[in-house]
Amino acid sequence: YVTPDWWRPSKAAAVAVVHVQNETHRAEMRIMYKVLGGRLPFGFFSELQVRLAQSECLDQGEELHFAPEATAVDRVSGSVLSEAYICGEGVVREWAILSQEHAGEAEHAGEAETDEASNNLCIMGWTELSSLQGATDWRLFRRVLQAIEGMAQQTLGLSLRKMAFYVDASGSLAKPLEITRQNEARQILTFALERGKTDVCRDFVLPSLTETRLSRPEQFSHKSASSLRQRHGVDVFVAKNIDDHQIDV
Repeated sequence: YVTPDWWRPSKAAAVAVVHVQNETHRAEMRIMYKVLGGRLPFGFFSELQVRLAQSECLDQGEELHFAPEATAVDRVSGSVLSEAYICGEGVVREWAILSQEHAGEAEHAGEAETDEASNNLCIMGWTELSSLQGATDWRLFRRVLQAIEGMAQQTLGLSLRKMAFYVDASGSLAKPLEITRQNEARQILTFALERGKTDVCRDFVLPSLTETRLSRPEQFSHKSASSLRQRHGVDVFVAKNIDDHQIDV
């Protein structure tokens, strides 16, 4: 569920296509929370997993059970969440993978990089479409984000930095973009790829405030191929001279 990378798991092979106005993109999202000026309290990740597994709603007043003063290392690797629901007159299944980035698994990662990465909470979410049509409101993905942010608010001294990730049609990963109160409501967000900057519709990287339409990936591919054939139906334009010296087209 997190291979080859947390942001592109092989499990997410049948992801649907999301439609926003005249643009399309894979129905998947990636968010990372980085700890600022410290590290995750011991047991924070385990408590988060328990909350997500036990209830669909986060009780903001519920007592936290982790021990911030402990020095042991939490070794729980992650959680796989899945929920099927009806949305947009169709049946969809939403997935959310919660994990911790481990820089030590990457080549040439130093001790400092490994320690910093162990504080990163990674959420990869995507939606699959079972019916011919449907939509998603990203309810599962939202619930995971709300659980993380709710627990962070209850934890004294814990500050999280929210980062959004974008992957283009060719599979290239852009540099993470910090999400703030100022840019979260913008319709267009700008990401930096190796080839340069690109403008991305907000609803492709952050849960939309409304339902977004979905289609199956094979439907989208077939439609695109059909449109391509229609646009390029004339392959050759030939003009020839005839006896009256007119041009016959």
